[in-house]
Amino acid sequence: MLTAESDPTFLKQCWPGTPPAPTILTGASVPILFQTLGLYTIPALRDAVGHVAKLILGWTGLFTALTAIVFLTKTGADFSRVWLGLWYVAGLALLLVARVATSALVRKWNEDGRLERRAVIVGGGKRGADLIQTLEQSKGTDIRIT
Repeated sequence: MLTAESDPTFLKQCWPGTPPAPTILTGASVPILFQTLGLYTIPALRDAVGHVAKLILGWTGLFTALTAIVFLTKTGADFSRVWLGLWYVAGLALLLVARVATSALVRKWNEDGRLERRAVIVGGGKRGADLIQTLEQSKGTDIRIT
């Protein structure tokens, strides 16, 4: 059986022409970066269009950092610019499609009550009544007054 331990060229055979380190580094960095940008919150997942700029900015920033690393480590000869460009475009397209699909799913779950949060307001007088009215009129909230 051919494994990475038995053959050092195993990864190059699995991904011909693709350096494995940037692929692994990018795959590990995307969730951390998107969490930092606030793209994994329920409101962000529910509103795909409103957070597209952050998604594009994060993906582009990641590729800018990757390109800088390639330049600074002088490993540019190992990378195909076509491969890097296709990876950027295909990855961005897949991220956008996945974000739209996730948004539709999260909105459906929110409408079904699966992701809603419940709040109990005790007392409060006029301010409490105003808060309840504001929350009930808000369309983008997942808070239900019980």
